[in-house]
Amino acid sequence: MDNLREIRSALPHLQEEARLRQEASAGLGNGARPPAPPRRRMPALWPVLVLLPLAIYAVVLLLFIRSLQSEDLSSEVLDMAEAAASNVRAELSGGLDLLDLLAASTAIDQLDLPAFRQEAGRLSRTRPGWQTITLSDRERDVLDLRAGILVAAPPIPDVATFERVIATGQRAIAPLRGESITLRVPVVRDGRVRGTLAATLPLTSLAPLALHNRLPAGWLMTVTDDQFSIVARSPAAPHRLGTAAGPEYERLARQRVPRLERLPMPGGGDAWVGMVSIPELQWSVAVWVPASVAQAPLWPLRLVLALGGVWALATALLLAAWMLRRDRRLAEAEAGRLAAEAARAAENDRRKSDFLTTMSHELRTPLTGILGFTDLLASSPLSPQQRQWVEQQRRAGNALLTLVGEVLDLSRIEEGAVELEHIPFDLPATLHDCLNLMRPVAQKKGLGLHAVLQPALPQTVLGDPLRLRQIINNLLSNAIRFTQVGEVRLEAAAEPMRDGRAAVVVTVADTGVGIAPEKLSQVFERFRQADASTQREHGGSGLGLAICQRLVLAMGGTIRADSAPGQGSRFTFRIPLSTPPRARAPQPPAPARVLAAAKPVTESRSLRVLVAEDVLPNQALLRAVLEGGGHAVDIASNGQEAAELAALHDYDVGLLDIRMPVMDGFAAARAIRGLPAPQGELPLIALTADITQAVQNEALAAGFGSVLPKPFEALDLLDSVLEAARPPPPESYVLLPAGKQPRPKSN
Repeated sequence: MDNLREIRSALPHLQEEARLRQEASAGLGNGARPPAPPRRRMPALWPVLVLLPLAIYAVVLLLFIRSLQSEDLSSEVLDMAEAAASNVRAELSGGLDLLDLLAASTAIDQLDLPAFRQEAGRLSRTRPGWQTITLSDRERDVLDLRAGILVAAPPIPDVATFERVIATGQRAIAPLRGESITLRVPVVRDGRVRGTLAATLPLTSLAPLALHNRLPAGWLMTVTDDQFSIVARSPAAPHRLGTAAGPEYERLARQRVPRLERLPMPGGGDAWVGMVSIPELQWSVAVWVPASVAQAPLWPLRLVLALGGVWALATALLLAAWMLRRDRRLAEAEAGRLAAEAARAAENDRRKSDFLTTMSHELRTPLTGILGFTDLLASSPLSPQQRQWVEQQRRAGNALLTLVGEVLDLSRIEEGAVELEHIPFDLPATLHDCLNLMRPVAQKKGLGLHAVLQPALPQTVLGDPLRLRQIINNLLSNAIRFTQVGEVRLEAAAEPMRDGRAAVVVTVADTGVGIAPEKLSQVFERFRQADASTQREHGGSGLGLAICQRLVLAMGGTIRADSAPGQGSRFTFRIPLSTPPRARAPQPPAPARVLAAAKPVTESRSLRVLVAEDVLPNQALLRAVLEGGGHAVDIASNGQEAAELAALHDYDVGLLDIRMPVMDGFAAARAIRGLPAPQGELPLIALTADITQAVQNEALAAGFGSVLPKPFEALDLLDSVLEAARPPPPESYVLLPAGKQPRPKSN
C-alpha cells in the first residue's frame, strides 16, 4: 500500500513537470521554434558615424578645390599654348613670306644668278639663324647661297616636300631631317611653277620658339613638326631634340582640338599637357605642367585638412575609447546575466533530468514488486474471480510501466541524450517483426492486420532498428487501439535520393474513428489527444506520437498525419537510410570441432546465487522466483554485505541492485572484482530501474557482465541467471570432429 501511495503521489508531479516543459517549448511539437536567445548589443557605431561625414566633407572639399584649380590650370595652360603657337606661326610664316619676296626677284627672270645670290645674301643677313638658301628648278638645285652656282648639284634631300610644292604651287615646311628643317616656297612665273626656293634652318635656330617670357616657373614647352618630332623645347624639358614625342602625345595632337590631359613625361612622373595645333603648318605646341608643380598650391590646404582630420580622429578615438569601455562594462554585465541565466537553465534542466530519473527509478522499483508478485500470484491456484482480479492488476501495472517508460523516453529525446545506432539490419524482417508483435492484439479485437511492402524496398539498410521498431510499434498500437471494426495496414516503400541513400516511406493506415481536421495539429503534442474523451474511452498517455515525431526528426525525417472523422487515419513518416556496400560472398566454414564432455550437462541445474537488494518486497520477490527455479539464494541488504559474502563463499552468479545504501552496486562490483580468483571472477548481473545508456555503460565498466532492467519477468530473470552463471567443471574433455558422438566408457 505504501508503494501504491508513492506512485499516486508521484504522478501529479510528473504531469506538472510535463506541462511546464510543454509551455517552455512554446509549441515545439507543432513545428514552432523556441524563443530566440537575446541578441548581443552591437558595438557603438557613432564614432564611425561622426568620422564618416567629416571624411566625406574633406574629400568633397578637396575634390571641389582641385576641380576649380583644374579649370584654372586648363585655361591658363591653353592660353599659354595659344600664345606660343602664335609665336611659332609668326616666326615660320615670316620666314616663308621672306622667301616669297625673294622668289619674285627679277634676277631669276633674267637668269642672273650672281645678282640673285647677292639678293639672297642680303636677305639671309636678316635671318642670322638660317643655314643657307637654295634655288632649284623643276628638277635640281641650281644655286646654293654658300656653295654658289651648282654645276653638279647633289640630290634634293626633301624630295617629297619638293615634289609637293612643284605639284601644288603651295609653300611647305619639310619634316625634320637630321638636325635641320627646310622652308620651301614655289617660284611662279606666268601662273606656272618654274622652280622652288628653300631655306635650311638648323634646330638651334628654332630654340627661341620654345622660350616664352610669361612661362611660369617649372612649366615646360615643346614644339613638334608634322611628324610629331620635337624641333624645339624649353631648356629644362627632359625631351630630346629630334626624337619622337611618343604615342600619347601623338594621340592628343591628332585630335586637333585644344585640350588639357595628363600624360607621362619622358623623365618619369606625370604632367598636365595643354596642346594647340597649327593647322596651316601641321605643327603642334604643347605646354607641360608637372603634377608636382600643379599640385603645389594644394599643399597648404591639404595640411589644414590633415591637421583638422587628426584633431577629429583624436577626438573620435577618445570618445570611442570611452564608449567602448562603457560598452565593455555593459557587455560584461550582459554576459554575466546571460551566464547566470544559462547556469540557472542548466541547473533547471539537470533538476528536471534528475527528477525524471529519480521518479522513474522510484516508480519502477515498487512496480517490480507489484508485477512480480502479480505473476507469482497468477501462477498459484486461484478461483476464476480471483484470476480475473489478478489479470486486471497486471494490466494496470503494465499500463503504469508503459507510462513511466514513455515519460523517460521523451525526456531523454528532448535533452538529446538518445544516441542513434548506425548498424546494418534486415528492413523487411523488422517490419514483419512489428506486425507479428501486434498481431495477437489485433486478433483479440477481431481486426485484420496486413502489410504491403513494395518490391523496391531494400533488403538491408543502415540505421537504428530498435528506434524504428519503437516508432512502428507505437503507430500500430495507436491504430489498433482506435479501430473497432475493419483493419490496420502497414505500407512500406522506398524512394531513391540524390546522395545515393534510400528514403523509406512507412504508412500505418486504419479504419478507425478518425480525427477532426482542427485536431490534427495537436496529435504530436505531449499529453494531448484528439478529444478529452479519447483517453477515457481508449486509454493511452498521449506521449506515443510525440515520441514518434521526435525520433523521426532525430533520424532526419518527417512525419505527418492525414485523417477525417469516420474515415480512419493515415500516419506516414519518411526517413533516409543508407544501404551498406555489397560484401563478398562468405567462404564455406571449415569443419567445426566441438568440445564434448564425457558426462552430459543439462540446462537446468541448481545454482548458488548472491542477491544484493535493499527493498524488502523486492528481496522477497527475488528469493521466491529464484528458489522457485531450484536455486539457493543468499540475500544482502547493501553492497558492502554483498562484497563480504562474495569473499567468504563460492557463488555461481551475483545479482546486485545499483542503488543501495552504504555501498551502491557499482562500488560493490568493483570490490568483488578486486578479490582474488575465483571469487573475483564471479559473474555479475546489474539490477536497475534506471535503464539509460549511461547507466548501462557505467555498469559494464564497473565489472558487470549484463544488465537486467526492472521490472522483470520471472522467466527472464531465470534465463539471465542460467546464462550468466559459471559453467560446471566437466569431469573430462574429449576433442571430437563435428558430427561424431562420444563412445561410452567400457567397464
